[in-house]
Amino acid sequence: MPRPPRLLSQVRARLARAGGDRGALSLELAIVFPLVMTTIFAAITVGLWYHARDVALSAAQRGVETARVQGAGLGQGLSVTRDFLDRAGGSISARTVSGSDGATVRIEVTGRVDTWIPGLSLPIDQHAAASRERVTATP
Repeated sequence: MPRPPRLLSQVRARLARAGGDRGALSLELAIVFPLVMTTIFAAITVGLWYHARDVALSAAQRGVETARVQGAGLGQGLSVTRDFLDRAGGSISARTVSGSDGATVRIEVTGRVDTWIPGLSLPIDQHAAASRERVTATP
């Protein structure tokens, strides 16, 4: 009877010794998989939160740019802010837009970002402010 090659006998010996490791991969996956999924969901949640912050800040800046022009009022700036938020999608829920007028125009956007994690919603609070334009006479 011909002898099996040496490599084949080494493989058989290793397989015989590894018989006690059955199911180890399943156990490792049961531990690692939830950690990987949690990391992925956390990264997506942080991305949604940053996007909503940027949308809120952009809306507030557009509103301030409109309201600070000479002859414009705070109401026009608040309207532009709300329109921008409506066009930007529904990334911010329970949002409120408020502002103050005077020498400086300030518009604030607050709301919440709903996440994929049940019961978790992250707060958003962004504002923009700028001096009102005014014409001054030069001597």
